[in-house]
Amino acid sequence: MALDIFDLMRTTNNYELTFYEEPSVQLKSIIAINNTVLGPVLATTKIFDFGNVERAAQVALRMAYYNTYRAALLRRPFGGGSIVLCGDPKKVKNEFYLRALGIYINKFAGNLFIARSADLTDEDIKYILRETEFVVGGDDDFLMSGMPPAKATALGIINGIRAAIKFKFGRDEISGLTFVVQGIDGVGYYIVEHLLQAEDVQVVITDRVYDRIKAIQDRVPEVKVVRPGEIYKQACDVFISCTFDSSISEQEASQLQTKILTGSVNNVIYSEDVEKILIDRGILYVPGYVLNGGEIILFDNELSGLGPDVVENQLGDIYNITLDLLRQAREENKTVNEVAISAAVQYIENIAAIKKLR
Repeated sequence: MALDIFDLMRTTNNYELTFYEEPSVQLKSIIAINNTVLGPVLATTKIFDFGNVERAAQVALRMAYYNTYRAALLRRPFGGGSIVLCGDPKKVKNEFYLRALGIYINKFAGNLFIARSADLTDEDIKYILRETEFVVGGDDDFLMSGMPPAKATALGIINGIRAAIKFKFGRDEISGLTFVVQGIDGVGYYIVEHLLQAEDVQVVITDRVYDRIKAIQDRVPEVKVVRPGEIYKQACDVFISCTFDSSISEQEASQLQTKILTGSVNNVIYSEDVEKILIDRGILYVPGYVLNGGEIILFDNELSGLGPDVVENQLGDIYNITLDLLRQAREENKTVNEVAISAAVQYIENIAAIKKLR
């Protein structure tokens, strides 16, 4: 079936999709822009060998779609966008590849910022910064403050999970609960690190990379480790997926032994049919995009010049936003996803109306 780019864009309400190639350095990029009503585009980056252009474009469009709503829920002045780089990062990433990307970012004339992500290292950011100033997440004060983007995201997710626990169990503390964390690279690692600081908390982890597990076991030998295929059957109170979007299908949903499901990715479930299974089984599902905006708060503070010291306090906003959405979903007999999207769209429409007055 032939690829229809415009059909792909319509399904996620994206209005701009740009393809750029620089053969001399093997740079193949796709930039999706979903919405710019709230402000310049904050584009998160994904580097992966997708195998075909259609799949890469779909990933770019979905990322941009969720980035719009993440910023809107937090009332932050960013539009939603994404940058997808096609290729094996171990083979294509080098100084000239990244500097070429920086040169291309300049073509957007400040209307798009490339955001630090798990796929970009400190060294990568430094190369990009040689060619463009439109980068967030590369400020040395923030990186040296002990609050890198992945940690800010993790702490925001923890705040959102605390709200879900308050809603589901009517309690403020997490002691006595069991948490499953699927995938412990980057954000997942910081989530586990935070959970293990609490008293009387059980943490079960899994990852396909042994070195990541060992890094945690060396510090906390009593942490429980299971094989990736066994993780869904682990009895727990909260299941946190930090792998990739749409990873939980109907089969995995039927195996889950949890009361709350969420994750660091934007939307861990594969389809609405999966959500129906979760509802029937009494599992509260909170989409990741509701919780994972900690990095957006960090980036906003970086650009505003407010400094990293205020970030952790502002991450508490995610608790209040999540709890409000959960209560609204119950009152209106809707899913959290439905009320979250509605709230984000309403905010964007209100800002658009105000801007017409200028």
